[in-house]
Amino acid sequence: MIAPADYLEAAKLAELSADLVTQGYEIVKNPQDTGFDLVATRGGKTVAFQVKARSHLREAAPNLRYLREQARQHGFDFHLVVVNPPREKTITFEGLETILYDYIASTSFPEIDQLAPHSSITTVRGLNIDALTVTKDTIRVTGTGLVDVQMEWRGDEKHNSITMNSDFPFYFNIIMNYNFEVEPDSADIKIDTSSFFE
Repeated sequence: MIAPADYLEAAKLAELSADLVTQGYEIVKNPQDTGFDLVATRGGKTVAFQVKARSHLREAAPNLRYLREQARQHGFDFHLVVVNPPREKTITFEGLETILYDYIASTSFPEIDQLAPHSSITTVRGLNIDALTVTKDTIRVTGTGLVDVQMEWRGDEKHNSITMNSDFPFYFNIIMNYNFEVEPDSADIKIDTSSFFE
């Protein structure tokens, strides 16, 4: 199993190689008997590169000293490229569950209506916001979540009513004004009820 830091190093090495080729360097990846990740040459100047994830630096320190000395002996410049994992971004939108619930509960969705004679959205929860775009006039939010649905089959004098609750994933891409009102013509909401029929 390849560790995440190894993936980071490999991705950075590929990016570095492409950048150097664009700049007119001739490159050799993992040249034999050197230990360098990459050697790049242009106009009589040669640079040896070593790519390391920050989490690998401490354990790699002795080898990096050795590689720096090897580069000096060959007359190469030595560049250590340190890569860090991307920082995870957190997007929050206070009150979005309520905004989405108010809109979804007051809108007809054929996929919900076909579940039972009497179906209603009771909760919107578990939202994950993928993108938030704010302009001078509108707010666009895209993401996923869950809707809780109550389904009811009403009985008569001979049969009892049956009620069932289930949750379904949904996708949303909505545009709101600054009063946090969803613009109906631009709302794209898809509720996946396929699990009900499995």
